[in-house]
Amino acid sequence: MNQKPIWLTAIRWSARIFSLLFIAFFLFIFIGESLSESENAIEISTFDYVILGTWAIAMLATLAAFKWEAIGGTINVVIMLTHFLMIAFRGKIALPILSFALPGLLYLISWYFHKKLNFK
Repeated sequence: MNQKPIWLTAIRWSARIFSLLFIAFFLFIFIGESLSESENAIEISTFDYVILGTWAIAMLATLAAFKWEAIGGTINVVIMLTHFLMIAFRGKIALPILSFALPGLLYLISWYFHKKLNFK
């Protein structure tokens, strides 16, 4: 029986750790903004709700990827690219947003090599 390479296990666990960090960051920002009672609060636009929705979907996708790597990884990458394009078309620099697609990319790499090398 072939033993799974350590690099493959490292990729899968890196994806999981980055997913948990991504979720923690999202929750930290969301809870912090929700509890904020600033006098300078601005009105939330429809675009802002859409952006928040893309973050929530990407977060749920990373959770789904714990069980279904291909599905969760694909959804995460597509949503984060969509998020990036939505912000970029508004004329803002959104390159750091693409870093949140890293868990999805790692899940896709893990899924691909597990399938290619016949590991579960």
